[in-house]
Amino acid sequence: MTSTSSAIYARLALVAFVCCLACSPSSAITINSAVAVGPQLTITGTGFSGKPPSVTFNGSELTVNSSTAKQIVATIDPLPPAGTYRVVVKAGTASDTVYVTLSNIVAKISLLNQAAAIPLTNLWTPALEGVYRVSIYMVQVPPFPSGGTLDTGNVTLEFQWTDDSGTQSEFSGIQTSDASLTLYEFGCDGSPPGPCPEMQVPLGGVESPASPGAVFILQVQGGTPIQYTTVYQSPPDGLAYYDLFMTVEQI
Repeated sequence: MTSTSSAIYARLALVAFVCCLACSPSSAITINSAVAVGPQLTITGTGFSGKPPSVTFNGSELTVNSSTAKQIVATIDPLPPAGTYRVVVKAGTASDTVYVTLSNIVAKISLLNQAAAIPLTNLWTPALEGVYRVSIYMVQVPPFPSGGTLDTGNVTLEFQWTDDSGTQSEFSGIQTSDASLTLYEFGCDGSPPGPCPEMQVPLGGVESPASPGAVFILQVQGGTPIQYTTVYQSPPDGLAYYDLFMTVEQI
């Protein structure tokens, strides 16, 4: 074989290699995770850059709200019942598939060893209008104040939200949406020391004793937050502590 032939074969091999590169996707897509919180689906991974990505959920294309090389945020609308669904991300000729599990739970918080009022704080902001169930559990926990008397304090949990008629709150005079917990010195009546979890919750316009848990049903406009706050008064002889747990579900 002559040197000229060798050069020709080398050039052909190079051309074939370049053609193979051109035929291959410029970058592969890899999905690392897909998490749905309410109607918002957040997908993380690599290779989402280049052509605008498309996201298919259970066979239907979603609206992509934002995308970067490593994250895509899309809206699931309408939101189907709880279950496991197939998600496909495609950019150009590259694609990847993942399965995401939907839950009716859209927010959960656990606040431990609180000994002060909590300012007005966002609990959850739904993207779409809907009806939500807020389940709460509030209980006094040790250490207990140990003064000379069995005086009490209290903590009251209040909500604020916006429904079809406007902003609602404990102070609006339209809806009653609070739950109160009595805070005891020495714990439960002082004999024996221990938590007293019985809350006062609204019942027919009159607050009545109940269990440590309570449920509120709220109709909330899309794009407006469900907010909460606590009003706190400690017993005279020292700080009293409480735990607060809340779960929000779309119903």
